[in-house]
Amino acid sequence: MEVFFLLLLVAGVLGENATQTEREPKVNAAIFSVIQFPNSACAGGNGLNGTCYTASECTAKGGTASGKCAQSFGVCCTFSLPCGGSSVENNTYAIINSYSTTSDSDPCIYTFCKLHTDICKLRIDMETMEIASPTEYSTQSTAAGATQLSAQLGSCDTDRMTVSNPGGARIPVICGYNTGQHMYLDASDACTKIQLDIDT
Repeated sequence: MEVFFLLLLVAGVLGENATQTEREPKVNAAIFSVIQFPNSACAGGNGLNGTCYTASECTAKGGTASGKCAQSFGVCCTFSLPCGGSSVENNTYAIINSYSTTSDSDPCIYTFCKLHTDICKLRIDMETMEIASPTEYSTQSTAAGATQLSAQLGSCDTDRMTVSNPGGARIPVICGYNTGQHMYLDASDACTKIQLDIDT
């Protein structure tokens, strides 16, 4: 919940008939107008979802102001996380537009911590995710190679996304085309780590 203060000063004037010895008292009054708005989800002008904050809060939290919210008293603050970054904000985006195995961190680790103690679930939305597919069966394999390959079928041997959720259930490793998919995790009191290991 955010609070803005609008300060208006109202000054009284001397009465027309007041003499030097008989003055009406000056009135100095401050009127405060308190505007509150919830830090709710909003749609940013940059195509990302964000959280409604004051402009100064958005800057202090490391976000990007992208559009207005709360009847223009707030800004839609969006958060994009670089590889190796961490966040406690809702609607945080981990974005990799291109990747180089020679110059970028491998693996790339994103850390998400709970903003409040009453958060019990973490939802990971894969708006766009396409990395190397799991191992597939090849008809050109030799008999010996096919036996070894059958043990690897469906394994994410080249690229993989793993999620470390301390104290929670083990999360399966995923790879391949996952655009539009999502997963729910029990929110850990320790921070949850998402590791993206790209070897292509």
